[in-house]
Amino acid sequence: LEHPSAYRLPCLTTQPVSGLTVMNDGARMKWKDFNLTFRYFPGQTIYHDAVLFEKDNGEAIFFSGDSFTPSGIDDYCLLNRNFLHPGNGYFYCIDILKRLPQKTFLSNQHVAPLFRFSGEQLDQMEAILSDRLKILNELLPPDDLNYGLDEEWARIYPYGQEAVMDGSLEYSVIIYNHSAEARKFTLKPSCTKGFTVSPAEASVLIAPQSEGERIFRVSLSGLASPGVHPLGMSVGTGDQNLHDWCECLVKVTK
Repeated sequence: LEHPSAYRLPCLTTQPVSGLTVMNDGARMKWKDFNLTFRYFPGQTIYHDAVLFEKDNGEAIFFSGDSFTPSGIDDYCLLNRNFLHPGNGYFYCIDILKRLPQKTFLSNQHVAPLFRFSGEQLDQMEAILSDRLKILNELLPPDDLNYGLDEEWARIYPYGQEAVMDGSLEYSVIIYNHSAEARKFTLKPSCTKGFTVSPAEASVLIAPQSEGERIFRVSLSGLASPGVHPLGMSVGTGDQNLHDWCECLVKVTK
């Protein structure tokens, strides 16, 4: 599923694959006796989606996956990247639930009974998220609290690779700018014996609440010893310099 353009995350843009159809958020189709509506649903993870099944007689089930249970929001894992930007994450999901047809049941594949929430319960969830924002704003850096919630805002992909002596490889440094304004990020790779990383320093300007990417190339000499080697990346922005903030692993073989 593709995220609506107003809240687009570049990492979620789905490239067409032969034989598959890319569905936009809110796209509809008819299947047998059901009307289907596809939704981008960034609840338990930013890559989550959901689908609404409706019958002509008014029956409706919203297959929302793990994002909700009968007890409410299901956001227990930090690595799932539950952003707290207004209009995104669970704020976005709750807004979708509020606009579902009346008496729509929700389905979580791990919970036996179907369930649904009242408008009052959805308002309470939204209020709790707003209270969480206030608390986290007091605990986390002032620029944007989501940097403190998102362990993967700066990461290297792929995380693990194999290479041979005198060989080469490349990796991407992916940065998510949680800030409300465009930010410049400076990237400085760390080197280990037998490895040369280029460029030695790079910068990338990233639009607000969007991802940017920079590719680095690694050359290995005969001095690179067999085994697993970590390669770090320092990330700087504004007056912050985060030394070896993210890393990847390279396994060298003869």
